[in-house]
Amino acid sequence: MRQLGIKVIEVRLSPPVQRQLDEARHVRGGIRGPYSVDEYIDTLIREDCARLERQIAKLGSCRKCGSALPEGCGGLFKGDGDCFHTRRALDLRLNVTGHTE
Repeated sequence: MRQLGIKVIEVRLSPPVQRQLDEARHVRGGIRGPYSVDEYIDTLIREDCARLERQIAKLGSCRKCGSALPEGCGGLFKGDGDCFHTRRALDLRLNVTGHTE
């Protein structure tokens, strides 16, 4: 696999999340049979990246510094109500428990 540029990644999942993953792979696989874990995660990543690309395309520029988003000022003006990094940057985050700033 290494020759193809494929990287093996280990993921730790709680039992409830493992059950959710297995159920989703089976349901979404339909009559063809369940997706493999690799196929399912690969598809989720591709779909999320496409969604992120659409979100970024709609951002425009920061009202405070005028820089292109999502980078903008890099948080230099964070706290100012017009700075993208004060509130709107949260719109790009995944709804993930345990994610810290």
